Amino acid sequence: MKTKFISTHDSRIACFTLTLNAQLLATASTKGTLIHIFKTNHGSFLREVYFFSCFSLFASKLVYSFLV
Repeated sequence: MKTKFISTHDSRIACFTLTLNAQLLATASTKGTLIHIFKTNHGSFLREVYFFSCFSLFASKLVYSFLV
């Protein structure tokens, strides 16, 4: 498998997580305002969500919320 580098956040990566099937990758920066979702098979950008998020058990849903 070939290594793929993804340039995504303006700040350093603070955390990342994979779905259980390893098909999706979520990243968050130290700034903490955006979460970027990628497909791992090609490293392609899927979507951007704001603030706190969590994949459902089988990655069929992405849950997110924010503080007001």
